[in-house]
Amino acid sequence: YYLCRREDEGKKSLDLFCRSGEAANVQLLEMWSRALPMSHLVWPLWKLNALLPGGKGNEVDLPLTNADYARCRDLFAAQKTHLSFTPEEEAEGRRGLRAMGVPDGMPVVCFHARDAAFLEKTNPTNNWRYHDFRDSTIGRFLPAAEELTRRGFAAIRMGAVVAEPLKTTNPFVIDYASRHRTEFLDIYLVAKCAFFIASNSGIADVAATFRKPQLLTNVTQFFGDVLLAGPKDVFIPKRLWLEKESRWMTLAELAASPAWEIRRADQLEAIGVKMVENTPEEILEAAIELEE
Repeated sequence: YYLCRREDEGKKSLDLFCRSGEAANVQLLEMWSRALPMSHLVWPLWKLNALLPGGKGNEVDLPLTNADYARCRDLFAAQKTHLSFTPEEEAEGRRGLRAMGVPDGMPVVCFHARDAAFLEKTNPTNNWRYHDFRDSTIGRFLPAAEELTRRGFAAIRMGAVVAEPLKTTNPFVIDYASRHRTEFLDIYLVAKCAFFIASNSGIADVAATFRKPQLLTNVTQFFGDVLLAGPKDVFIPKRLWLEKESRWMTLAELAASPAWEIRRADQLEAIGVKMVENTPEEILEAAIELEE
């Protein structure tokens, strides 16, 4: 968003960046370091600047609030990605695809279902149950993956840490997350796919960064996923069941309710709403729509 906004506004300044904490993906960090001027020396300068009167004015302004989402979406649609692979990385990526059984030239589609396994492994001391309403079941994506292989694609299941393996004998439905996963291929595969079938998780943002059309399934955080959906994207929300009235909430009711900006499971409970996953048939139909 920063790079797109800077390009759009034509601003001239030297902006310096540093990293803090651990990178979620070292390949992505490496690629950002080629797109942004980064140095570990920036960290003490930034801390020093914070002590200066008016120092806040020297910081790069990086807001991404609800109000920024529409502009972010429009800038992404108008500009190409700022990330690229080196020739050596391109060769490594092609080798990785061949090792998974994907012939040269065969188009791929990536798909992903968010579950609790990643957070439970990487941050086991936290109670992540408040996030569970965002999860979905990988098996529900299989009919769509199988159909896409019939249409000439390899369908690659993404993920860093997953709760369960895929149950399929189709050689072109590939359980990359369970069998082949590397941090490099996490980024390469998403960058090279024809489109990305996503659930509510961070890897969908990688697809957006590379301007990949997306099928956003099981949408739960409507304020973000819907507002950020690009012109080539398709989305289907989880359905919302009104417990007291024993009926489904309409989209018009959703847009006017607190559920629009839900961030925690207990917020859903407080307004008497239960979220229900997309069916395999719904995901299949949406995938066909996007592919066609």
